[in-house]
Amino acid sequence: MRRSDREMSREWAWELLEKGEYGILSLLSNGEPYAVPMSYLVWKGRVYFHSALEGRKMEALECGTRAQLTVVGRTKPVYTSNFTTFFESAMAVGTLSLVTDAEEKKEILLRLAEKYLPDHMEKAEDAVMHSLARTAVIVLTVESVTGKAKLPKDGIWE
Repeated sequence: MRRSDREMSREWAWELLEKGEYGILSLLSNGEPYAVPMSYLVWKGRVYFHSALEGRKMEALECGTRAQLTVVGRTKPVYTSNFTTFFESAMAVGTLSLVTDAEEKKEILLRLAEKYLPDHMEKAEDAVMHSLARTAVIVLTVESVTGKAKLPKDGIWE
């Protein structure tokens, strides 16, 4: 990392990944870059996504399994003595694979529902069971995690 003063700890990066709402999943599709915004779940040191069974993302999985997830936390453009932006970001790099076990897929989809719509969990199991056969669950087995930030010196983001 060129700006070592902005490098954050691995633990900090994992925490940002865990609390992040959305990320950009980047991979190669037939030799071309492909980056797609994704909702995701961090669980047991891995990152999970759901997907349709067909489409460019699934085609990219057939071409190769290396991927990177980039998550941006808070941002705030500011002018102090110059133009700058306070920000926080984390990147996880690893290998993608499909979750094939139906029980594991169900558990991940329920956990995704809980992350994004916790007030509607009474409907989640029926919805998951209804879509389980036509939904892919993809796991990113993380090999490295990095974090980078430029934070306000006083810690106040207002």
